[in-house]
Amino acid sequence: MNQEYALKECHATPYAIAAFSMIDKAVRWGGRMHPQDHLHEYVYEQGDTGAGDFLHFMNWLREVAPELTPNVYPVFKPKKLSPLQAADFVTWEQRFFACEHLRGRIPEVRESFAILMKLEKDWGVIDRPKLIEWCDWMEIPKRGASAPLSQRERARWRPAPLSKIKRLSAPRGRGAGH
Repeated sequence: MNQEYALKECHATPYAIAAFSMIDKAVRWGGRMHPQDHLHEYVYEQGDTGAGDFLHFMNWLREVAPELTPNVYPVFKPKKLSPLQAADFVTWEQRFFACEHLRGRIPEVRESFAILMKLEKDWGVIDRPKLIEWCDWMEIPKRGASAPLSQRERARWRPAPLSKIKRLSAPRGRGAGH
């Protein structure tokens, strides 16, 4: 995808996209399931590659829509926290199965993953069609015959203006929630 869109130059790295999507899901879930409660911490693991790109998006969101996100900002904590270890485990299991499936192989479902599959979930795999939709929504420049973005253009680039964004999240389309 980075060959079609200027993802890297616009801080739209895999970590940034996934982390931004997870905050969106948490905010939406909280609004549906616990509208009176306010989640105050969105915890991510310290030291992950791509965290700076994720913060780029979160800082932009705070800049353009502070009223939408007064309590929505990531907190980075050490990996030794048990919930982060559990999240790593679930993510590894899901990623392993998804990658094998995409390669045309159906791996034997490990007992631990079978248990996870029984739980209510919305893992939200971001596949190619969903990523293209997201890039278009955020107005990430397409690559083409033109020259790559200059350093100045990269520094000035921001996601689509808030006036074009009708809701906090990217549109729900093909590819969400697989």
